[in-house]
Amino acid sequence: MRALARPAWRIALWEMRGAARSRWVIAAAALYALLAVAVALVNLRSMSVLGLRGIGAAVDGVFAVGLLVPPLFGIVLGAGAVAGARDQGALAMMAAQPLRRGSIVWGVFLGMTATVWAAVGIGLGLVAVVTAPAMTAVDLAGLGVAAATTLIAGAAGVALGTLVSTVASGRGQA
Repeated sequence: MRALARPAWRIALWEMRGAARSRWVIAAAALYALLAVAVALVNLRSMSVLGLRGIGAAVDGVFAVGLLVPPLFGIVLGAGAVAGARDQGALAMMAAQPLRRGSIVWGVFLGMTATVWAAVGIGLGLVAVVTAPAMTAVDLAGLGVAAATTLIAGAAGVALGTLVSTVASGRGQA
């Protein structure tokens, strides 16, 4: 089992490094962080105008943004991963190595999922910093549930995109 996992992790690290250098990935992560913080601030402001405490409405808004942006980000990342490697010839190079095809696909999935999760972590971390003064213990649990749901939705988007990428003949079709 350990020998099978090692190549997948190396491919995952390689994919993460490649994604981190992409201006598109950086822009999408910044967009998610900006949207999450903006929604949280707007909802906090509306709560304070009403004289209410806590960040319940802000968590609801962040939850809604988290169910939209990270899955779409994951689908696009996953769709371009295997098909893009095939177009560039990197997939042929990896397939020529003594690796199982499942390790290659698993590594691509792990790398793209970690990239989406890093973007979500940055965005939700900024939301936590911005909303910390108004946060209660109950709100912290709600933010944790929103974070877990967003991470799962992002991974599902990457899985769908990777599936499309493996059956597509090229990046354009994916």
